[in-house]
Amino acid sequence: HLKPRSTGIVTVVLRGKGGSHSTSPERPAISQGISVTGLQDGGPIPPDTQVAAGGTKGQWIVEMVNHAGAVYSNSGAQLSSFDLGALFFGAAGTGGDPKVVYDRASGDFFASFLQFRIGGTNKSQINLAVSSNPLGSWSVYRVSVENLLQDQPKLGFSSDKLVMSWNQNGDSGPEQYMVIQKSGVVALASSVPAGAFSFFIVFSRG
Repeated sequence: HLKPRSTGIVTVVLRGKGGSHSTSPERPAISQGISVTGLQDGGPIPPDTQVAAGGTKGQWIVEMVNHAGAVYSNSGAQLSSFDLGALFFGAAGTGGDPKVVYDRASGDFFASFLQFRIGGTNKSQINLAVSSNPLGSWSVYRVSVENLLQDQPKLGFSSDKLVMSWNQNGDSGPEQYMVIQKSGVVALASSVPAGAFSFFIVFSRG
């Protein structure tokens, strides 16, 4: 059981000039460069907007909103747009809760997507896609199929693992985690080792 913190504010100590520590870090100004109108995708509100920037020269920006995706150049030009339902499941206009990240080490974009109420049932499916060129092809892996709502799948990575998590049965739990071999996904292997586990998190007042 975890107890809530007694304080609501934590002072963050950042490294300032000259390698010294300071509780008053510099706040450099952010200057606006190029302004780009992103995807205007109708659908559930809030739209779960996701953005990842990457490429060998930092040349691509990938945006995903509801069930729409787009790729922009780093100068702001839209290079392509696509339907996420068609990409992940071959069913345009379906699904939601996209996530997209860029891994500089492998040079790959990783993205996840949820399809729910398949065939009018409570069944849902989570898929994972990988691409080193978002203007080219994406390879799609089936991660999990359950007869329940696997809500809001999350996606993260380390040097050797991809980790996904989602909340089973909407907001009622339990939370499920999937740890996936990153090297297999990067190599586009036909099947990739993975392990899953679930648990409830219980919070109590101190």
